[in-house]
Amino acid sequence: MTYRSVNKRNTTTIRYGVYTLIFGLVVFFWPSIRPTIYRVLEPVTVRFFEVGGGLIIFPDFINTYFTSHTASALKIEELTRTVELLENEVQQKESIIRELSYTSPDIATSTYTRQHRLTMSSLAEDYTTLYGSILFTKGFKDGIVSGDLVYLRGRNIVCRIKDVYAKSSSCVPYTSHGSSVDGVTSSSSVNLTLSGRGGYYLASVVRDAPITLGEEVLLREDQSFVLGRVIDIINNNQDTSWHIFVKSDFNPVSASLFYVQQQEK
Repeated sequence: MTYRSVNKRNTTTIRYGVYTLIFGLVVFFWPSIRPTIYRVLEPVTVRFFEVGGGLIIFPDFINTYFTSHTASALKIEELTRTVELLENEVQQKESIIRELSYTSPDIATSTYTRQHRLTMSSLAEDYTTLYGSILFTKGFKDGIVSGDLVYLRGRNIVCRIKDVYAKSSSCVPYTSHGSSVDGVTSSSSVNLTLSGRGGYYLASVVRDAPITLGEEVLLREDQSFVLGRVIDIINNNQDTSWHIFVKSDFNPVSASLFYVQQQEK
């Protein structure tokens, strides 16, 4: 047996002897040192379980957060849809009030009928031309027919359906270059022929026509629809006619939700 192995065995024996002595002292003096050990270990133990419990709850917190966020987003979308529908109803009823104000009470009749409405989204847009054609997500399988009116919230008119396919349809906005539509001012009842200029309309009227800035211009054939608002009047007194600029609320970049008022069957 070498000297190194003997030395190692003696060291192990001494270590076990020290452990035994410490254990014996702890057992002998346990009633005296127990309160001190409890005071030291209790905060550490409590903190350990608090941290451990927090780590267990943390994933649940993440799941709850994202679940609540998704539910809130869906609720906001639902409320936005409700607001838009109410705005459409308000605009249509305002048109009835305007009609009745111009008609004798003895012969006044309301043209308001609850026509079937569809909600659809834009599937694609032709960006090769400014305010070009729009392709929608509903077609004749959804009851869409050529001639249906497409509008935004507040019954801001966009176009009339032109081509209809099985699951899609398309139209050319009234604001497109080359398009024209007949309108009438809401307060002064001046008839206008509006030419699309991409985002706004341009119309010419006789000099001194009673048109004011800010007044609405309505679709002449159905005055429950809004074409836009008068934003500028070029009234050079040397000309025989004035030029009226009408701003449309339709923006092909931001518009995503469209409504369809179908023709009466």
